Amino acid sequence: QSIYSFRQADVSIFQEQLKSIQRQQTDGVQFIDDLTNQILFSNEKERKGVIELPDNFRSTWSLIHFFNFLFEKVLAQETELDVEFNPLAFPG
Repeated sequence: QSIYSFRQADVSIFQEQLKSIQRQQTDGVQFIDDLTNQILFSNEKERKGVIELPDNFRSTWSLIHFFNFLFEKVLAQETELDVEFNPLAFPG
C-alpha cells in the first residue's frame, strides 16, 4: 500500500490510524507471538505504532548516501501530514 500523495493516497487516513493506535497503547503493553506464545520485545516507538525499517539491502553505500542527502531536503516537514524523513542505513 502506498502512502504517497503522487499516487493519490490520502495521508490523513494513515495519520488517523497511527493516532488511534497511540491512544490505545500504554506503557507496559506486551505483544505475544501467536505461533510461539512468547513475548515479543518492543521499544516505545513500536508500541505506539511506528515500526522503522531503515536498512537498505538493494543499494550500494554511495546510492544510499545520495538518497539521504537528497530526500532530507525534499521531505522537509512543512505540515502535520508531511512524511518525516528517516535516513536509510547501509547494513554493513
